[in-house]
Amino acid sequence: MAKLVDVAVKEEHKLDPIGQPVTLIPLETLAESFVPGKDFTMGVKCDVWPTLKWAESEEEKPYHGLSGKYSRKPYDETKFNLAMKDLRDRYAVLEDMPDGTKLDWGDACTVNMVGYMSNDAGDKLEPLPNTASGENVEVVLGKGRYMEGLVEGLVGAAVGETKTVQTAFPEVR
Repeated sequence: MAKLVDVAVKEEHKLDPIGQPVTLIPLETLAESFVPGKDFTMGVKCDVWPTLKWAESEEEKPYHGLSGKYSRKPYDETKFNLAMKDLRDRYAVLEDMPDGTKLDWGDACTVNMVGYMSNDAGDKLEPLPNTASGENVEVVLGKGRYMEGLVEGLVGAAVGETKTVQTAFPEVR
């Protein structure tokens, strides 16, 4: 759907959208009225880049002579380092490691998780809902990112190893 909307907005209407266009009618409603082989009309809403036109002026470049002021907050190295770490984490290129390689803090791994309830003795009981399970879930081994115990249980595990990890959900108050 997005590809069709992009073509219509950019090529047919010569607009340069900012962000993603949004349909005016929910997609489910549009799908109900769609008939294959028949013309189909749908409305979309999107922000577009404005067209600027300079006011007429005797001068060759009417914006010459304008002045402005700005102020800059003092440089904060702590904030800069946090922003750089966030960018490194977000755009990191992951590579496969050979089986047997031990996971360490800061590593990313893909895990298949199946969550179960347990009693105070740690015995496995009924399975948890799908929100606590998943296949090919990317986990970055960093403190405070996931439920208590998950990352700590994965640090030191070997690539390819099946491991049981005890975690704790925060208490609901």
